This record gives sequence, C-alpha cells and structure tokens, in this order.
Amino acid sequence: MIRELRATMAAMPRGLRLRIYLTAATMALGLLLIAAGTILAMQQARGTGVDADLAASLTPEVVDPEPVEPPREPIAEPEEDPEECWPIYGRTPARTSDGADLNLPPPGEVRWRRRMGSLIEFPASLCDSVLYLNTADGITAAIDADTGEAVWERQTADPADSDTPGVYDTTPAIAGDRIIVTGKDGYARALDRDTGRELWRLDTGSAIESSPAIIGDHAFFGNQAGQVLKVRTRDGTVVAAYRTGGKINASPAIAAGRLYITNYGGEITALRVRDLSEVWTERRLLQGVRPDPMYASPSVAGGTVFAASIGGNLYALDAETGAERWRGRATNFIYTKPVVSGGRVFIGSHDNTVRAFDVETGRLAWSQQVDDSISGSGVVIGDLVFFSTLPSGTTYGFDVRSGEERWRWENGRYVPGIASDRRYYFSFHGMLLAIDPADPGAGPQAR
Repeated sequence: MIRELRATMAAMPRGLRLRIYLTAATMALGLLLIAAGTILAMQQARGTGVDADLAASLTPEVVDPEPVEPPREPIAEPEEDPEECWPIYGRTPARTSDGADLNLPPPGEVRWRRRMGSLIEFPASLCDSVLYLNTADGITAAIDADTGEAVWERQTADPADSDTPGVYDTTPAIAGDRIIVTGKDGYARALDRDTGRELWRLDTGSAIESSPAIIGDHAFFGNQAGQVLKVRTRDGTVVAAYRTGGKINASPAIAAGRLYITNYGGEITALRVRDLSEVWTERRLLQGVRPDPMYASPSVAGGTVFAASIGGNLYALDAETGAERWRGRATNFIYTKPVVSGGRVFIGSHDNTVRAFDVETGRLAWSQQVDDSISGSGVVIGDLVFFSTLPSGTTYGFDVRSGEERWRWENGRYVPGIASDRRYYFSFHGMLLAIDPADPGAGPQAR
C-alpha cells in the first residue's frame, strides 16, 4: 500500500505534490499545537483550586506541653512604653515594608551587636521589646531588643532535613502568645513566645520559604508544592487549602479580605481569606510563550497588587479584577518584594540597580546604581529606603523622594532589617545589630 501511495505521488505534477506536503505539514503542526495546549491546560487545571481533601489530610502533631528545659529568667518589664511592633515579614499583612511613619533619622551608633552563628536571610520580627528570628542552621531565637541578650534559643529544625542549603529563609510571625515558624524541612511550628517551647508542628509535605501572615487566629503561607494553607494558630489545624499551578516561594499579601500569592508558573492569584476560594488568577508570559516565574512576594496598597518577576518585570494589577494597570522593567532578574511607601514602589534587581516607580502611573521616578546585584527586598524607614547587595554585602540608604544616597554600611546581605519608633534592627549576614538613630540634621553617612 505504501509503495502504491508513493507511486501515485510520484505521478502527480510537482506543484500539486508540494501543496499536498504543505497541507499535511500544516495539519500536523496544528495537531501538535492543539495537543500542547491541551497538555498545558491539563497541567494548569490538575490540582488547582480549593482542596478540601488536602486540608483534611494534613494533621498537626501536638508536642509535649511541658518545657524540655527550664526557661531562662524572663526579661524585666520595660520602664518606658514598649516599642512599636513589627510583627511579621513586611510589617503588615499587605507586605509593603513601609516604616515611613516611624520618623527615624538615618542610622547612627551601634547600640549592641550579636553574632548568631549562621546566615540570617530574612529579618526579625519585633513586639514587646523582643526580637524573634530564624537562622539558616535551624535556630529560632528570642533576643532582648534593649540589650541584645538571648531570652531563649532553640534548635527547632535540622538543616539535614532541607533539600537546599539553609533550613530557614523566613521570618517568624507573631501571633498573640506564640510565634509561627515555617521552614524548608516542610514544617510549620508554633513556639511559645516566652520560653521557645514547641507547642505544635505541622508537616506540609513540601519545603516552605513563605513567611506566615497572621489574620485573627489564623496563619497563611504557601509551600513549594504550590499549596496555600490557612492554619489555626491555636492548634495547627488546617482550615482551608488551595492548590495553585506552580511552585510557591512567596509570602502571601493580604488586604480587604483578599489574599494574593505569586508562583513560578507566572501566576498572580487572588483568594478569599475566609475559605481560600479563588477570585481571579492572572498568568504572565515571556515573549507570549513561557511563564514569567515569580520568586518574590507580592505587596498590595491602594487597591493595587504589585508583583515582580524573575523575567525582570514589575506588574501592577487591579486588586479587585486582576487587570493590568501598568508594567515596569528592569534589565535582569528581580527577586525582591516590591516595597510601597509615599506614592512610590521600590525594587532592586540583579542589574545592580534600585528603582522607584510612581504607584499610579508606573513612571520611573529615579534609579540608582549599586556595587552588586540585589537579591533581598528593601525596607522604608523614615524617609530612607534601604537595600543590601549580594555577594559584595553593602547596605545603602536612599532618599525615598530624590534617590540621593544618604547612608551606607560596608556589610549586609539579603533583606537589611526592620525598625521600631526607637531604633533600627539590621541583620547583616550572620550578625544582628541594634543601631540608634543619628542626631537630627546629621549629613550623609558611610561606615
């Protein structure tokens, strides 16, 4: 039969044979595209959406309620009013990292410093004059913010249980009388704030680089299996779960009853906080073909969701509908969470540049070159925005309005730190520092 078909084709005029070949090739290409589209749609659809079975399958383990060792003496009650709290990564569930209202002058003299023994990739949280932080080697610690002395330290996770270097790339979230800690060993844990005693642990089955957000008595975070979880802080019960279409390293941003999350599938998704049901999902592509993956956490302000991508894009989406309002660009990877303050959104990128965009129009307000790439998110404190470079390790403070460099420290990696209304708390690689504000009116400083 094949020989007969070949003989028939050979007898045809050359032009007719070419048309038949082209038609067959076009049909084959069309079938391949349809098949590819079907597979992509199946991959996106498979496992996405609210997942009651997943929520029911994740059961927390209640840890021995008695302390394993006697707690240290509690720190004395502060004589003055407690410092302003910075309870979670990004300060508020909206993740804007906006501390402009703290009105601190630039950093001045170091009040105390404490070596933590390994990398502090994400900043501490703070409340009632106690700092809570995680280190890459699995230590969670509570540090007296006035003296730098340890209130307690616990080996809460084993680095050997993490598939990649460093078990903790997260900030502990303060939730009443406990903190919620998430790690790349796949566990979420609740620790007593006063003693560090582990109260419960939840094995999610996948590495977590997502710092929890706290709303009421629930914690919200994602994991690298692409799951978003709503967990009761009292006992670790998973109340709701949602599966996205890609790996999640981001921390969720929450505002006005909506949770926003990004993933490596180029998706920005809005969920209802009450039950994690989907409001909308927007998918961003590079050259209209492959996903624009997103490592960085989103932030939300003024009805706009800001999300930055590894493809070098800064997206501004309508928080209600997901419609794109504007798009900014860098010339290399963006791993930094957008920082939003005073009508500006700030990002750092791997093209060694800090950029400030107008939140309404996306117009570039200013840009500043730095000495190396930026992998950690910035923070606004007073009228300065701070970023640290990697691997050179320099921390810069730029004027939020003009972009003028007003402060520099020849140390620091990843996220610079946080502040209270009293002082700065910076985490420079493996060292935690408390820095008092400089005298008002002091000029630009470098250290």
